[in-house]
Amino acid sequence: MFRFEWFGNDTRAAARGKAPPPAEAVSGAPIFEVRDLRKDYETPAGPVRALGGASATIDRGITGIVGPNGGGKSTLLAILAGLMPPTSGGVFFRGQRLCYDDDRAVRQHRAYGVAVVFQELNLIGHLTARDNVALPLLYQGVGRREARTVAEENLSLVGLEELALRRPGELSRGQKQRVAVARAFSSQAQVVVADEPTGNLDPASTAAVMSAFHTLARARGRPVVLVTHDHPLADLHCDRILVCRTGKLAEVRADRLPALAATTGSGPGRLGVEEGSPARQESEDRS
Repeated sequence: MFRFEWFGNDTRAAARGKAPPPAEAVSGAPIFEVRDLRKDYETPAGPVRALGGASATIDRGITGIVGPNGGGKSTLLAILAGLMPPTSGGVFFRGQRLCYDDDRAVRQHRAYGVAVVFQELNLIGHLTARDNVALPLLYQGVGRREARTVAEENLSLVGLEELALRRPGELSRGQKQRVAVARAFSSQAQVVVADEPTGNLDPASTAAVMSAFHTLARARGRPVVLVTHDHPLADLHCDRILVCRTGKLAEVRADRLPALAATTGSGPGRLGVEEGSPARQESEDRS
């Protein structure tokens, strides 16, 4: 199981929910550029290729990554987050190549580059929801009172302000998922990547989480990369959609998603968006 790490000392920026850019960032470069990315795993039955020459750029707004199980989506997210190295190829973050054999550079990337919402969630059982969400700021040296204030704001973004003092064992799976999303918002990272963050949520909770992602991407200017099997959700909420299939990446138009769902075997999922909502209106405006 992967573990979270937060580092850095720009606590004022963290408290505002904005990350300081790495000093080496290239002006005007995309958030991520993936070049001919390959990842092989060794198994008792022989090598398995999860990614086989994936290339793409990821920039501002909300980018959705869809595709079938086993297509390489979660592997791609782990590589983007610096949690595992690729077998070959390159990942560039704000114009600078990530050096996976440089421990210091990888730790800096995890601190200032990417916050991850995992399917495993990794919440601390004896802490309240508020203190779980405050952890990134506490590790960065923010005072407890200020960190808790920011945590309460982020819990409010995902509709859990009334459950701030409950511990994970007192929350449903969907509520714990929303706490993990709020915690990622509290980190210093410049981009949030999320692996199926709405997979265990009911429609109302899905709407709350996606509204929070819109706030993060637009009001706070922090890009979001979202892996999902929910094609209608990607259509409604994502500014750009990539399909990860047979280890490769390709951009797909929103009007091709129904056909893609049929060929990949992915179900339509839940929309999680009510009629007249801002997200639905934005989608209609783009069409």
